[in-house]
Amino acid sequence: MQALCNTVRLDCQMRCEELKYALRMAEEIAGDYRSSFSELTPLSFTMPPDKGLTLILSLRDISDGAECKPYLIDLLRTRRTGGMEYIEALGAEERTPLQFLPLT
Repeated sequence: MQALCNTVRLDCQMRCEELKYALRMAEEIAGDYRSSFSELTPLSFTMPPDKGLTLILSLRDISDGAECKPYLIDLLRTRRTGGMEYIEALGAEERTPLQFLPLT
């Protein structure tokens, strides 16, 4: 639920073109995930280790995504690409699930 709420918060800020605020928020979210999840192991839970491993892998994926989000937002901001423009491009993409930004 925390990850879903954080995603919606960032999405709203990007749609409102508040990229500086979204950048700060994304950095805070990544830091929160890092401090909350980095010490966890599959044995940190009261469940079989294989289910704990699945949970840990999911938390690491969420954390990795959160660590990348500030870089994306900063790139959009410095390239003067609107947040809404980027989100609309993602929604319009039908052939590939990823949207790549030019790096040159």
